[in-house]
Amino acid sequence: MARTGPIPRRPELLRGHGSRAAREAQLTTITASGPSAPPFEADPNWRPEVRALFDSFAKGGVSATFLETDWQFLRITCSILSEALSVRNPRTSQLNGTLLTTALNALSRLGTTHADRLRLNLDIRPAAPEDTERTAIQASYRDLHLVPTQGADA
Repeated sequence: MARTGPIPRRPELLRGHGSRAAREAQLTTITASGPSAPPFEADPNWRPEVRALFDSFAKGGVSATFLETDWQFLRITCSILSEALSVRNPRTSQLNGTLLTTALNALSRLGTTHADRLRLNLDIRPAAPEDTERTAIQASYRDLHLVPTQGADA
C-alpha cells in the first residue's frame, strides 16, 4: 500500500545516526598493502604529468581493485588526456575542452580523487604501520607508566 506524505529520502541523503550506519554498511574498505604493478608501462609519448598520474595509480590503493579491463581503460583515458593537454586550437590557442572533459570524467569513474572513491563506495585505508623503532620506544614509554592514564589520581 502506498504511503501518504512526502517522498522518503534515499539512505545516502539522510542525516543523523541511522544514515551514517547505512552508508558505512555499503562502503567497501580496502587496505592499501603496497604498490600494484600495472600490466604495462606508461607510454613515453604521454605528457610528463599524465605519466605521473598513471604511475600514481600503480602506487595508490585503488589499483588493488583493478582488473585487466580497468588498466586498459586507464591507458585509453591517459592517451586522451595527453592529447587533450597537447593539442591546441590554432586560432585561439586554447585546449580542446571536449577532450579534456571526456578524460576527466573517465578518470572520475576510476576513483581518482577522494570524492570519486566516496561516490564509488570505496574507502582506502593505509596498511597498518610496521613495528618501527619509534613505535617501540613509544610503547616502552607507556609501559613505564610515565604517561598518566585516564582516571588516574593527580
